[in-house]
Parts: sequence; structure tokens; C-alpha cells
Amino acid sequence: MQVAETFTFDLAGLDPSISEGANLLKELSVLDTCVTVVDCSSFQSYFESKDIASERFTDVDEADDRSIFQLLCDQIEFSNVILLNKCDLVPPHVIAEIKHTIKLLN
Repeated sequence: MQVAETFTFDLAGLDPSISEGANLLKELSVLDTCVTVVDCSSFQSYFESKDIASERFTDVDEADDRSIFQLLCDQIEFSNVILLNKCDLVPPHVIAEIKHTIKLLN
């Protein structure tokens, strides 16, 4: 959602040569693809977590009160491209379980 909200960003006050008369970022660009990278080595612990994301990670807005689980689900549900990372760190059956979960969510 935060990525999509960026396209409603008001360009007023920025360098006029950048905006070329457009008022919103969506007037200059198109959101074509949203990619999420899933860390297979930590997916299970994040998926089972009840912790609040903003309390555990420094790059999450402090006002965001979503759990890590909800943040993970939101990202997977919104994306149309999902890359599995660190597959070499988990057994093949775990990767299969992660793929199954992702397919259910996406």
C-alpha cells in the first residue's frame, strides 16, 4: 500500500523541470509491477510472529501498528512478482511449504 500511495504524492513545490506540469507522480509514471523478495531462511519465524513490525524493525514507520505477520501477508498479497531468496539455507521441503503458502496468499 505504501508503494501505491506514493503515486498520489503531490509534486507541487518540487523542481518544475521534473514535474513538467504534472501535479501527481501518477501523471508521470505507471505502476506496472510490484516485486516482493521473500527471505526463505526467516519466512517461517516471521509468518508465525505476533510482534509489531515497527517495534522490531527500524525501517517501519513507528505509527504502523501491523504485526510482522500482517506486513508479510500484505506484501505478498499486493505483489505480482515474488522472488524467493536464501533458498540454499533451507531444505527443499521448506521451500515447497513456503511456495504453497505464498500461492494461497497471492
